[in-house]
Amino acid sequence: MSDILNLNTYDNYVLSLGPAVYYPLTERAGNNRANDLVTGANHLDNAYTADPGSAGPGQTSLVRSTHFTRANSDQANILDNDTVSTGDIDFTLCGWANKDSSPAGEMFIISKDGGIANTSEFGLLWSNVENRWRFYITNQARAVFNVIDANTLGVPSNATWYFIAAWVDRTAATVNIQINDGAIDSIAKTVTMFNGTARFGIGGRQITAGSDNFFDGSVAGVSLSKRILSSNERTKLYQLGLA
Repeated sequence: MSDILNLNTYDNYVLSLGPAVYYPLTERAGNNRANDLVTGANHLDNAYTADPGSAGPGQTSLVRSTHFTRANSDQANILDNDTVSTGDIDFTLCGWANKDSSPAGEMFIISKDGGIANTSEFGLLWSNVENRWRFYITNQARAVFNVIDANTLGVPSNATWYFIAAWVDRTAATVNIQINDGAIDSIAKTVTMFNGTARFGIGGRQITAGSDNFFDGSVAGVSLSKRILSSNERTKLYQLGLA
C-alpha cells in the first residue's frame, strides 16, 4: 500500500463493502503495479505497462487514475486464484472508465476470459460494433454467452468518466449493467458459469496465446465483490467517486 498516497473516502467505503479485491488505480506516477487494498495478496503486476498518476473522476476522493494506452498494449493482470475467480455465483464488478478513443476493436476494462474452453468467466468492455459499454458471462465450453449492453445510456462519449456496475443475480436469473447510477439494463441469465483458469486483468483481455483488446483511456476504482451490491451501495459509490 505504500505506493498509494492515502486512503480516501471512496477507498474506505469500498473496503467496508467487503470486496474480494479492490484496485484504486490511484498509485503514484512511476509505480509498477496495481495495488490490491483488500489483502495485499493480489497485486496486478504481470506485464504492468500502464501509466498511473492521471486525473481521476473526483475532486477530493478519486482524484487520480491509471492511464492505459492501447497502442502500447498497456495492461495489468494476475494469475488465476480462488480470490479473483467467480464461477456460477452472485458477483458484482464496479469501476470508473474514461475512454480516449473509439477504435475498430473491443476495449476491455476488466476481464477473466482466456478465449478457449475451461478458461473463461466474464468481460466488462466497450464494444466497437454496438458502441456501448458491455458485460458478458460465458459457460465452461465458452460456447454460450449472455451479453448485456448499456443501451439506456446509449453511445458513450470520449474524454468522459463513467461509473460502471455490472452483476450476476443467480436468484433472479439476470445479468445486469448500470451506468452512472441510472436505469439498469438486464437480460435473462441462461448460462451456467464456470470457475475458469484465465488471468484476472484490467486494461485488456488475457487470452491463452497472449493479450488483446487493450483499453485506451483511464480507469479507477475497480472492485470485484462476490455478492450483489444493493441499489443504495451503488448509488453511494457513484456519488463518492464524483466527490
